[in-house]
Amino acid sequence: MHIRAPESDEVLAEVALPEGGDPSFARFRYAVDDRVCAGVVVRRGESLYAYESQCPHWNLPLDHASDDILSNDGEHLVCTVHGALFEIATGRCVGGPCQGAGLYPLRCEPSPEGVQIFKWSSTRIGGGGAV
Repeated sequence: MHIRAPESDEVLAEVALPEGGDPSFARFRYAVDDRVCAGVVVRRGESLYAYESQCPHWNLPLDHASDDILSNDGEHLVCTVHGALFEIATGRCVGGPCQGAGLYPLRCEPSPEGVQIFKWSSTRIGGGGAV
């Protein structure tokens, strides 16, 4: 189930990204309306992207079957259940059973502690989650 909250300046999570690696990513949890949700933030070059970590095919977290949600070539996020591939910059599914669908973007901004994650972006996939 996708939980859509209005976009706001309320910080949902403060996430520290690991040093090195391009791209690098971190998983995090956040609460909306008393529900705990999973998210992922990715740094690629100077850009940041954040998404709800929920595959649109089976509504399972991307890391449900494994912690390794980055493709071997570093170009895509991967659903570890059935191998769906999502573009890092847009969240759009470009391979697998949910092709054409995508991840829900979260607004994110750099902060002294790493990355701040805010309530939902007003756009669905195609709109991206980049800073």
